[in-house]
Amino acid sequence: DAIKSVTLFKGSFPARFSSRLSSVIDVRTKDGDLYAYHGNVSVGVISSKINLEGPLWKGKTAFNISYRRTYSDLLTTPLIMGLTNEMLDDGRAYGGYYFYDLNAKITHTFSDRDRLYLSFYSGDDAIYLNMREKYTHRDEYSEETRLKMDWKWGNMVASARWNHVWSPRLFMDASVTYTRYRNNLGAGTEMSFRDKQGSENVEVYLGANSGIGDVTAKVDMSWMPSTEHNVRFGASYVNHQFNPDVTVARTSIGANMTDPETGEKVDTLFTHDEMLGDKVIRAHEMVAYVEDELSLGERFHANVGLNYSGFSVGGEFYHSLQPRVSARMLLADNLSIKAGYAYMTQYVHLLSNNSISLPSDLWVPVTERIKPMNSSQVSAGVFYDIP
Repeated sequence: DAIKSVTLFKGSFPARFSSRLSSVIDVRTKDGDLYAYHGNVSVGVISSKINLEGPLWKGKTAFNISYRRTYSDLLTTPLIMGLTNEMLDDGRAYGGYYFYDLNAKITHTFSDRDRLYLSFYSGDDAIYLNMREKYTHRDEYSEETRLKMDWKWGNMVASARWNHVWSPRLFMDASVTYTRYRNNLGAGTEMSFRDKQGSENVEVYLGANSGIGDVTAKVDMSWMPSTEHNVRFGASYVNHQFNPDVTVARTSIGANMTDPETGEKVDTLFTHDEMLGDKVIRAHEMVAYVEDELSLGERFHANVGLNYSGFSVGGEFYHSLQPRVSARMLLADNLSIKAGYAYMTQYVHLLSNNSISLPSDLWVPVTERIKPMNSSQVSAGVFYDIP
């Protein structure tokens, strides 16, 4: 409900897109209605969603907000509790899976030349499990075991964009964006024992966290010197903060016992924390580009551009000059020939665990030893539209 358009580029990438190799998905969101309130609500078996839009200041400021959440975890919890209650003597368990996403956008019109866009997105997937089992023997001693697991992964995006019309032929988009990706997994168990002599408690926890935080400043210009040309150019800077993989291990053992010979109470506590992995890796990325969408008559259309990017990390600086070109020739109203070439460079690597289907992806930057990835893609085809 928040999306206005989605464009998939699977080849012939324009020069304004950078930092990836194989494809680009360009998603545009709705601005909101400046004059009327409206929306919709959808209630399903396992998920519901709501969308509302309308003016905050009629004719000047509009909002658009969409929210969606699954509640499959609320439906599966009674089933899990019913099954585990039959298996456990004295205990309970609950857990499930859910996801949510929130899109919000505010558009303000200062004048015919200036507009401001504020956008926010947040989405998470989560799996969780909590289980407790207790065993008591004639009030002489008792044992209790607790198991807990939480796994959450998702993204957040916040941006501010200023659109300015310098002249009827020159437009500008300036934006500042913050993005965050995270993948956090935590699992632990706790066991306690009690009898007439005292109590003993053992706790073990293991957590694995990874993520990326980016701050981006970007300026895009569009200049139309004539009806045959639309020239785009711009530059951007990205401050990357990578948390590739941080593993936290914690062990805690505590006891409050009575010595059977002396009758004295003895308290013991042992705690050990350990953190492994790279905490933070900082990197800087710079991009500049220029491209021209040109038309020679009604039958020939082309996009010619050049992208330059640089990436600084750990005292090493990589850079790449990437030419892009694509063309289309109409042979008839329903028959065309298309061809394109694109050279692309990517400065981040994806490490995946193929043995499990759940997301365990780790994104890591290039280093002084691990070089950037490059691709050269050539595409050509003949296209015929069937009436």
